[in-house]
Amino acid sequence: RIAMPNYFKLFDTQKIIISNDSLNCPVTEELRDSYLIPNDIRAMMDVPIRIEGEIVGVICFENVGRERIWTLQDQKFGLISAQMISLALETYERKRFQTQLEVALQEQQNLFKESNHRIKNNLAIISSLIHLQEQRSQDEYHRNLFQDLGNRVLSIVSLHELLNKSQAYEKINFKDYLEEIINKLGNSFSLSHQNIDVKKQIDDIDVHISKAIPLGLIVNEIITNSYKHAFGNQLGGEINIKISR
Repeated sequence: RIAMPNYFKLFDTQKIIISNDSLNCPVTEELRDSYLIPNDIRAMMDVPIRIEGEIVGVICFENVGRERIWTLQDQKFGLISAQMISLALETYERKRFQTQLEVALQEQQNLFKESNHRIKNNLAIISSLIHLQEQRSQDEYHRNLFQDLGNRVLSIVSLHELLNKSQAYEKINFKDYLEEIINKLGNSFSLSHQNIDVKKQIDDIDVHISKAIPLGLIVNEIITNSYKHAFGNQLGGEINIKISR
């Protein structure tokens, strides 16, 4: 562009530059001494290669040794050739960027999965420590406190287990999450409340992770209170859980 400003300026207004006698054509005068004469080029048909309106190159059809009249068919061929090269370049660039994005996304997903896995393991360790403390408690009051705390931690562990299984990163199926919480609570109270039947009617609802934990803790509290206080000295009973959108 610096060496041949007039030549390149023509591409701002013309889709194609044609010179049937390039050595004597004012359009290609800037190319005469440096390019045309040394290569014995007598006729040229030059088509710009554009991507998103910007010139990224020029495809040159050159006739060596003698002049040439570029026909309409020649010109159509030149324009189609430039379009095909432009398409190939765009496709290559798009694929390259897509590959980079896929690699970056995979790295992000792996990092999230690893972080989530570590959080789950750490919470599981905390839950185990709470359980050990529960077993060492000297009275029923403190034993219940540690049991409730352990169940709350387990409800959060359940969320991270589901995230690992489902490969989800923003939302989870709330029904699956509650099933995990209900099962863990059932195991926790299995010795003291053997004849409690839990019946569930839970819709499939996707919930954002930021809302899932507090909602899970609420359900955890309600079911825990039901196990502890709803039945008194009864030998059996029912907990009915119904959740809909």
